[in-house]
Amino acid sequence: MFARDKPVTSPLTASLLAVLIWLGLWYPAPLFAQRDQPVVIVNPSVTLTTLSRNQLRAIFALRLKVWPNGEAIRVHVFPPESATHQRFCVRLLRIFPYQLQRVWDRLLYSGLGQAPHVVRDAREMEDSVAALRGAIGYLGRLPKRRDVRVVEVRP
Repeated sequence: MFARDKPVTSPLTASLLAVLIWLGLWYPAPLFAQRDQPVVIVNPSVTLTTLSRNQLRAIFALRLKVWPNGEAIRVHVFPPESATHQRFCVRLLRIFPYQLQRVWDRLLYSGLGQAPHVVRDAREMEDSVAALRGAIGYLGRLPKRRDVRVVEVRP
């Protein structure tokens, strides 16, 4: 009478579906996600090797101003319209770029803080982070210079 009473898939289709699901579970999809994942870089004077997402968010929101060793944190960012900045905000900080910009604007216009240093490109980001003690920034790829370190971001 109705097609609902009959099985929708044949044994061959069910086997193919099982193989596709198995491949989807075991295939290294996170490797593809990591390819576009921004990386956080710091000056070698920074001794930390990992930062929590909350610490990273506090640093880039300019709430955390000093490293554990007492050195001032110098924040470097790309322009808000850059794709790398937008990926960094969404994927690592888990906030939208306009939300971060509002925080900076509030601090700047209230006189309670200074805006982060804005760089034009990846080369300038690496150069400025390498040159300034306590500096932190990010890249859309692994750094080419050896005098900056990558910091792991944990949830």
